[in-house]
Amino acid sequence: MAFSSSLFFLLAVFTIEVLSNYDDLQVKDLSPDLQRQLQYMLDDPFRDQIKTNCTTPTSPEVKYLLYTRTTPNLPIIIDPTNPHQISARTKFVMVVPGWLQSPSSKKIVHLKDEYIKRYDLNLVIVDWSQAAFNLYNLTFCDMPFVGQSIADFICTLADQRNLHPGVIHAIGHSLGAQVLGLTAEYLRGKCAMEIGRITGLDISGILFEKLPDSQRLDKSDAELVDIIHSDTLRGFGFWLNIGDVDFHPNCGHDQPGCPYVKKLEPDTMVSDIFCSSDRSVEYLAESVNDNNLIGKSCGICPRSCQTDIINEVYAYMGEECRDNPKPAKRFIVPTNEKSPYGRGWGPFPVVHNSTKCVDEIGSPCLRSCKIN
Repeated sequence: MAFSSSLFFLLAVFTIEVLSNYDDLQVKDLSPDLQRQLQYMLDDPFRDQIKTNCTTPTSPEVKYLLYTRTTPNLPIIIDPTNPHQISARTKFVMVVPGWLQSPSSKKIVHLKDEYIKRYDLNLVIVDWSQAAFNLYNLTFCDMPFVGQSIADFICTLADQRNLHPGVIHAIGHSLGAQVLGLTAEYLRGKCAMEIGRITGLDISGILFEKLPDSQRLDKSDAELVDIIHSDTLRGFGFWLNIGDVDFHPNCGHDQPGCPYVKKLEPDTMVSDIFCSSDRSVEYLAESVNDNNLIGKSCGICPRSCQTDIINEVYAYMGEECRDNPKPAKRFIVPTNEKSPYGRGWGPFPVVHNSTKCVDEIGSPCLRSCKIN
């Protein structure tokens, strides 16, 4: 009986874990309602069928998982009211996974590993999978609660651990990026502080296109807001430029090497549906330890992805984009079909496995977004 109970427990944990992200799932593994909603999203004329009516307050579980070089694979679950394990003297990165994802999603794990490889840091992944693995419109309704929870946590870090939000690099994918927009709004009201940097990875567009800035991510939400658009044309992303810096790899849609999925079949891999969106996470992960994802200024992106030919500017996409590369704000970035994705550009040739680069005369490149 004891063996049977243990086996049941393990199977239950495995089932919960599988259903909190879409790695290795096929469309037939999803609920009929979720299948139908995904098909609506892929069919542009039917995207307006995704409607929301957020009338019932919800309180989904939100957990904070701390990873360090000491605990790279077995996180410490942080009490958000007493985060004593976090040191203000260490670099701090926060990751908010996207819709239908969790901290165990493969690409989120890879992103975490790349940061731990480079830095001795505190890396917190926000586990809001109880809300995130749901119908899109229902997840949308849960976002204000999640955003407020994260804002409360950040204010507590400032109050108890003397960790000012200005040193935080917050990273959000899809709906996770839009959660950070709400977090920033609550943070200003609760403790009158601002996050240092927010990186939005293929931020969600559906239901957000017509919302005011106060209800979605925008460039006022941090000292620096950098955006990587990777699935905007027919997919899940936000088409408009909304950051201090907006990168459009491969014009921001149909990423090379990703299958084109228009009609869902029972055996369609869910990861194929989100391939272009997920590439934004992969691009950032690669950029942490590799400097070859380089963009060239494109003043009229994404309306027309033609690079500037007068006064062009080159800039790093991803981790090294640490300031606003004025006067340019929009960049197009070519990539390879598979990892390593970085192709360099023009005077900045490919040098893999290095976070340091040199220019044509052998001098170090600027450690910022603008590199020329």
